[in-house]
Amino acid sequence: MSEKPKAVKRFNYDYISVIFLCGTAVVFLLDSTGIKDPDSRVFPLFVSSLAIALSVILVLKNLLHLGRAEEYDFTGTGRAMMMALSLFCYIVAIAAVGFYLSTPVYLYITMWLLGQRSQKPLILVSILAPVFVFVLFDVVFGMPIPQGYLFEKIL
Repeated sequence: MSEKPKAVKRFNYDYISVIFLCGTAVVFLLDSTGIKDPDSRVFPLFVSSLAIALSVILVLKNLLHLGRAEEYDFTGTGRAMMMALSLFCYIVAIAAVGFYLSTPVYLYITMWLLGQRSQKPLILVSILAPVFVFVLFDVVFGMPIPQGYLFEKIL
């Protein structure tokens, strides 16, 4: 007698999303309770509560088999991980050397990672975007952008 092969149940990646979303929402929810001004506390509480509610809805949708089953395609995962790594490096660079030195490098690298190969737009956007931010915030609004801890120690 031949045995029928058992159907392999596919892993539902929605549960990973729910865990990440709920975890992040709970952290923000708990952190927002420390905001002294009640009016300033409303938006973070609302967004965190909404994220938790949507997570519960996603779990219920999957448990009750409502809607169609999603098929996941991970072909762009490598590129997404490179973008996440470049974003992490950008955040560290802003803290170290400030916005105006790290932003042109970040913009150049991420535009290149996303497929832009023409040097003219790479260089123009990398230079003009921080200049625009400088003019808008430092000059027009009078709100200087932080320089990073290396320049704060030097200057």
